[in-house]
Order: sequence, then structure tokens, then C-alpha cells
Amino acid sequence: MGWALTPRLAGKGDAIINDGKQYEAGVFIAAERVDSKSQKLVGGQTRARPSSRAVWRAAFPIEHLDENPEAKELFDMTNGNELIVRTWLGPLTYALTPTREDLIVWIMNYDVTDNEAESWNNAIEADEVLEGIA
Repeated sequence: MGWALTPRLAGKGDAIINDGKQYEAGVFIAAERVDSKSQKLVGGQTRARPSSRAVWRAAFPIEHLDENPEAKELFDMTNGNELIVRTWLGPLTYALTPTREDLIVWIMNYDVTDNEAESWNNAIEADEVLEGIA
């Protein structure tokens, strides 16, 4: 969805989206990607830079833990719906698992090999991830 933002001195601004609808507000939140239009308005353009690091990430319903008693015990949610973030550290890597009452998110940061390309849309097979963390 495209948009244009017009700041005004009265403490409000206008946002006009592609279909012509206009919105007025004191605050607009632009949750976009690197190189977004909003960055030009709030301090300048940021360019992505190579870091030699990448992230594998996945999310799944917590019911999948019912298939593995050890994993279910590890991710015990007896605290109710409180967000729990578990962190694992390893040589040149770390993993996080933010867990809610109904969902587990798995994130692992790792060194990039020569065959990865910069993208937020890459998909990878589970076997390749398992090989990478073994």
C-alpha cells in the first residue's frame, strides 16, 4: 500500500494512501522495511549493509509440543499467558524462543555461508536448518 505524509505546524499531519483516502493524526506509525518512504521523513535513508550474519525463524502452535514430552517440559507454560523468552548461546551463534500460551517463535542467528542471498522471503527446508545447528 502506498502513501504520502504531509506534516503541518499545528502538530498534526495528513496521510494519503493510494486509493485516495486521507487521514489526519498527531502520530503516524510507519512500520516498513529498510529503504522505506518514512525514513526520508524521520532522519534519512538507511541502507542495508552486509553483516556476515543471518537469521532462521519460524513460528508454530504450542500444541505441537504434545508430540514430544521433553520439549513440552522445557517449554512449560505454567505461568499462564505471560511472555517468556528463552535464550541459548553458542559459539558464534544464539537462539531465542519467545513463547506465549498458544505460540512458540524460534529465532536463530548464525554465520552466513557463501550460498545465502539477502532476502526476507527466502524459504528453507527443515533438514538444512537441522544440519546447520548440528
